[in-house]
Amino acid sequence: MKNNFVYVFMAIIVGGVFLYVLNISSSNSLEADQMNNRDLSQFTQGNLDAPVKVTQYSDFLCPSCSQVSLGIVPKIIEKYVTTGNVYYTFVPMAFIAPGSQLAAEGAFCAAKQDKFWEYHDVAYQAVWEDYFSKGVDPSRVPLYSEAGVKQLGQLAQVDTDSFNSCIDNRVEKATVMAITQDAQNNGVQGTPYFVVNDTPIKGVPSFEILDAAISTKL
Repeated sequence: MKNNFVYVFMAIIVGGVFLYVLNISSSNSLEADQMNNRDLSQFTQGNLDAPVKVTQYSDFLCPSCSQVSLGIVPKIIEKYVTTGNVYYTFVPMAFIAPGSQLAAEGAFCAAKQDKFWEYHDVAYQAVWEDYFSKGVDPSRVPLYSEAGVKQLGQLAQVDTDSFNSCIDNRVEKATVMAITQDAQNNGVQGTPYFVVNDTPIKGVPSFEILDAAISTKL
Protein backbone atom coordinates (compact mmCIF):
# COMPACT_ATOMS: atom_id res chain seq x y z
CA MET A 1 0.00 0.00 0.00
CA LYS A 2 2.84 2.33 0.91
CA ASN A 3 4.58 1.60 -2.39
CA ASN A 4 1.39 2.34 -4.31
CA PHE A 5 1.12 5.70 -2.58
CA VAL A 6 4.72 6.51 -3.46
CA TYR A 7 4.16 5.60 -7.12
CA VAL A 8 1.04 7.76 -7.31
CA PHE A 9 2.79 10.65 -5.59
CA MET A 10 5.76 10.41 -7.95
CA ALA A 11 3.44 10.32 -10.96
CA ILE A 12 1.75 13.51 -9.78
CA ILE A 13 5.09 15.24 -9.27
CA VAL A 14 6.39 14.15 -12.67
CA GLY A 15 3.17 15.24 -14.30
CA GLY A 16 3.45 18.64 -12.67
CA VAL A 17 7.10 19.20 -13.45
CA PHE A 18 6.85 18.05 -17.04
CA LEU A 19 3.76 19.96 -17.93
CA TYR A 20 5.00 19.93 -21.47
CA VAL A 21 2.05 17.78 -22.42
CA LEU A 22 0.56 19.06 -25.63
CA ASN A 23 -2.31 21.47 -25.13
CA ILE A 24 -3.68 23.06 -28.25
CA SER A 25 -6.19 25.79 -27.57
CA SER A 26 -7.59 28.79 -29.34
CA SER A 27 -8.13 30.58 -26.03
CA ASN A 28 -5.54 33.22 -25.20
CA SER A 29 -4.78 33.36 -28.91
CA LEU A 30 -1.48 34.99 -29.71
CA GLU A 31 -0.04 36.19 -32.98
CA ALA A 32 3.42 37.36 -33.92
CA ASP A 33 2.25 40.90 -34.52
CA GLN A 34 1.27 41.18 -30.84
CA MET A 35 4.94 41.61 -29.90
CA ASN A 36 4.45 45.37 -29.63
CA ASN A 37 6.07 45.94 -33.02
CA ARG A 38 9.45 44.63 -31.89
CA ASP A 39 11.87 44.31 -34.79
CA LEU A 40 12.31 40.58 -35.26
CA SER A 41 13.03 40.70 -38.99
CA GLN A 42 16.40 38.98 -38.52
CA PHE A 43 14.66 36.11 -36.75
CA THR A 44 12.38 35.10 -39.60
CA GLN A 45 12.41 32.80 -42.59
CA GLY A 46 10.09 32.56 -45.56
CA ASN A 47 7.59 34.65 -47.46
CA LEU A 48 5.97 37.40 -45.40
CA ASP A 49 2.79 36.92 -47.45
CA ALA A 50 2.60 33.18 -46.74
CA PRO A 51 -0.88 31.99 -45.72
CA VAL A 52 0.37 30.54 -42.44
CA LYS A 53 2.45 32.32 -39.82
CA VAL A 54 4.32 30.09 -37.35
CA THR A 55 5.96 31.70 -34.34
CA GLN A 56 8.21 29.80 -31.95
CA TYR A 57 8.91 31.20 -28.47
CA SER A 58 12.07 29.61 -27.16
CA ASP A 59 14.78 29.79 -24.51
CA PHE A 60 18.34 28.76 -25.30
CA LEU A 61 18.52 27.01 -21.92
CA CYS A 62 15.39 24.95 -22.53
CA PRO A 63 16.28 21.28 -23.16
CA SER A 64 13.05 20.59 -25.03
CA CYS A 65 13.60 23.69 -27.15
CA SER A 66 16.94 22.25 -28.21
CA GLN A 67 15.30 19.05 -29.35
CA VAL A 68 12.51 20.83 -31.20
CA SER A 69 14.78 23.42 -32.81
CA LEU A 70 17.34 20.89 -34.00
CA GLY A 71 15.09 17.96 -34.87
CA ILE A 72 11.60 19.16 -35.75
CA VAL A 73 11.69 22.77 -36.94
CA PRO A 74 14.13 22.03 -39.82
CA LYS A 75 11.57 19.55 -41.20
CA ILE A 76 8.84 22.19 -40.98
CA ILE A 77 11.09 24.69 -42.75
CA GLU A 78 11.88 22.22 -45.51
CA LYS A 79 8.24 21.24 -46.05
CA TYR A 80 6.47 24.56 -45.61
CA VAL A 81 8.82 27.54 -45.45
CA THR A 82 10.85 26.76 -48.56
CA THR A 83 7.63 26.17 -50.50
CA GLY A 84 6.21 29.57 -49.56
CA ASN A 85 3.40 28.29 -47.35
CA VAL A 86 4.77 29.34 -43.96
CA TYR A 87 6.41 32.47 -42.60
CA TYR A 88 8.41 31.39 -39.57
CA THR A 89 9.54 33.59 -36.68
CA PHE A 90 11.79 32.62 -33.78
CA VAL A 91 11.39 34.69 -30.61
CA PRO A 92 14.22 34.36 -28.05
CA MET A 93 13.04 34.49 -24.45
CA ALA A 94 14.89 34.47 -21.14
CA PHE A 95 13.37 32.98 -18.02
CA ILE A 96 14.57 29.41 -17.43
CA ALA A 97 17.96 30.06 -15.84
CA PRO A 98 20.36 32.99 -15.30
CA GLY A 99 22.29 32.18 -18.47
CA SER A 100 19.13 32.52 -20.57
CA GLN A 101 19.41 36.31 -20.59
CA LEU A 102 22.98 36.43 -21.94
CA ALA A 103 22.23 33.69 -24.46
CA ALA A 104 19.31 35.69 -25.85
CA GLU A 105 21.36 38.88 -25.87
CA GLY A 106 23.93 37.00 -27.93
CA ALA A 107 21.22 36.17 -30.44
CA PHE A 108 20.37 39.85 -30.90
CA CYS A 109 24.04 40.84 -31.05
CA ALA A 110 24.59 38.23 -33.76
CA ALA A 111 21.50 39.44 -35.62
CA LYS A 112 23.08 42.87 -35.97
CA GLN A 113 25.59 41.16 -38.27
CA ASP A 114 23.00 39.00 -40.09
CA LYS A 115 24.37 36.02 -38.19
CA PHE A 116 21.39 35.07 -36.05
CA TRP A 117 20.68 31.72 -37.66
CA GLU A 118 24.33 30.71 -37.45
CA TYR A 119 24.31 31.64 -33.76
CA HIS A 120 20.99 29.83 -33.23
CA ASP A 121 22.37 26.61 -34.67
CA VAL A 122 25.71 26.56 -32.85
CA ALA A 123 24.11 27.62 -29.56
CA TYR A 124 21.53 24.84 -29.56
CA GLN A 125 23.98 22.25 -30.86
CA ALA A 126 26.59 23.10 -28.23
CA VAL A 127 24.22 23.15 -25.28
CA TRP A 128 22.55 19.92 -26.38
CA GLU A 129 25.69 17.95 -27.16
CA ASP A 130 27.69 19.09 -24.14
CA TYR A 131 24.99 19.30 -21.48
CA PHE A 132 21.35 18.45 -22.12
CA SER A 133 22.04 15.12 -23.84
CA LYS A 134 23.88 14.16 -20.64
CA GLY A 135 21.04 15.19 -18.35
CA VAL A 136 22.63 18.36 -16.97
CA ASP A 137 20.13 20.71 -15.33
CA PRO A 138 19.77 24.08 -17.16
CA SER A 139 20.71 26.01 -14.02
CA ARG A 140 24.06 24.22 -13.97
CA VAL A 141 25.04 24.91 -17.58
CA PRO A 142 28.11 27.19 -17.62
CA LEU A 143 28.03 27.69 -21.39
CA TYR A 144 26.09 30.93 -21.30
CA SER A 145 28.51 33.05 -19.34
CA GLU A 146 29.92 36.11 -21.11
CA ALA A 147 32.95 34.07 -22.16
CA GLY A 148 30.76 31.20 -23.32
CA VAL A 149 28.49 33.42 -25.39
CA LYS A 150 31.51 35.07 -26.98
CA GLN A 151 32.82 31.64 -27.92
CA LEU A 152 29.49 30.85 -29.56
CA GLY A 153 29.81 34.08 -31.50
CA GLN A 154 33.17 32.92 -32.80
CA LEU A 155 31.67 29.59 -33.85
CA ALA A 156 28.95 31.54 -35.66
CA GLN A 157 31.71 33.47 -37.46
CA VAL A 158 30.64 36.91 -36.29
CA ASP A 159 32.90 39.94 -36.27
CA THR A 160 34.25 39.30 -32.79
CA ASP A 161 35.17 42.88 -31.89
CA SER A 162 31.67 44.15 -32.59
CA PHE A 163 29.96 41.12 -31.07
CA ASN A 164 32.07 41.14 -27.90
CA SER A 165 31.44 44.86 -27.43
CA CYS A 166 27.71 44.22 -27.76
CA ILE A 167 27.93 41.55 -25.05
CA ASP A 168 30.26 43.48 -22.74
CA ASN A 169 28.08 46.59 -22.82
CA ARG A 170 24.83 44.61 -22.52
CA VAL A 171 23.49 46.49 -25.51
CA GLU A 172 20.53 44.13 -25.99
CA LYS A 173 19.68 43.54 -22.32
CA ALA A 174 16.61 45.79 -22.33
CA THR A 175 15.43 44.34 -25.64
CA VAL A 176 15.50 40.77 -24.37
CA MET A 177 13.78 41.72 -21.13
CA ALA A 178 11.05 43.61 -22.98
CA ILE A 179 10.40 40.82 -25.47
CA THR A 180 10.24 38.26 -22.69
CA GLN A 181 7.75 40.44 -20.82
CA ASP A 182 5.70 41.00 -23.98
CA ALA A 183 5.43 37.26 -24.52
CA GLN A 184 4.51 36.53 -20.92
CA ASN A 185 1.87 39.25 -20.98
CA ASN A 186 0.38 37.55 -24.04
CA GLY A 187 0.13 34.15 -22.40
CA VAL A 188 3.51 32.52 -22.98
CA GLN A 189 4.36 30.89 -19.66
CA GLY A 190 6.70 28.14 -20.85
CA THR A 191 8.85 27.06 -23.75
CA PRO A 192 8.74 25.79 -26.36
CA TYR A 193 5.53 27.59 -27.27
CA PHE A 194 4.33 27.74 -30.86
CA VAL A 195 1.60 29.80 -32.45
CA VAL A 196 0.18 28.72 -35.81
CA ASN A 197 -1.73 31.76 -37.06
CA ASP A 198 -3.99 32.38 -34.05
CA THR A 199 -3.75 28.93 -32.48
CA PRO A 200 -1.24 28.38 -29.66
CA ILE A 201 0.44 25.02 -29.20
CA LYS A 202 1.73 24.69 -25.67
CA GLY A 203 4.31 22.09 -24.80
CA VAL A 204 6.60 19.95 -26.91
CA PRO A 205 4.94 19.19 -30.24
CA SER A 206 5.98 16.33 -32.48
CA PHE A 207 6.52 16.95 -36.17
CA GLU A 208 3.14 15.32 -36.79
CA ILE A 209 1.38 17.74 -34.44
CA LEU A 210 2.93 20.82 -36.04
CA ASP A 211 2.38 19.40 -39.50
CA ALA A 212 -1.31 18.87 -38.80
CA ALA A 213 -1.71 22.31 -37.22
CA ILE A 214 -0.19 23.96 -40.29
CA SER A 215 -2.00 21.88 -42.90
CA THR A 216 -5.39 22.74 -41.41
CA LYS A 217 -4.62 26.43 -41.99
CA LEU A 218 -3.77 26.03 -45.67
